[in-house]
Amino acid sequence: MEPERIIEYPSDFEELGSEPMEQTRQWASQQQTGIDPDDIEIWFIDNICVAPGWKVGGHIRWGTTDPFPQPCPTCGTETEPLLTVASSEWDGGTHSWIPYEDQALADDYSTTVGPDVTIARGYKMILRVCPTSPDHPHIQLMQ
Repeated sequence: MEPERIIEYPSDFEELGSEPMEQTRQWASQQQTGIDPDDIEIWFIDNICVAPGWKVGGHIRWGTTDPFPQPCPTCGTETEPLLTVASSEWDGGTHSWIPYEDQALADDYSTTVGPDVTIARGYKMILRVCPTSPDHPHIQLMQ
């Protein structure tokens, strides 16, 4: 596997705003995707917002906790995600993120290809850093 650059968006709808969600609802109805309108928010988060798996930078898929401020313990600046170490690269809900070259290996979309690492019974470990100084301590988050 080789790293690939992608664009992802925050999964916190307060941060994202209502316009992208409404545009997605309109798109889903025009395309006749078969997506249940009641499930569009979950579909949007799984398939458009936050990429699953190991990554550098990007956004956090909140789930275990709601988003909350995580300031640098030294200077108080809001920390940013540096590295996400995940127990899987995708799951049944996030199959749109499977790289094309791996789709043949993921016959039922529940199979994952990648490092055989388990983080705290299937969670993700996220290291957050201070953008002000690399000398400030990092923060570790489990999701």
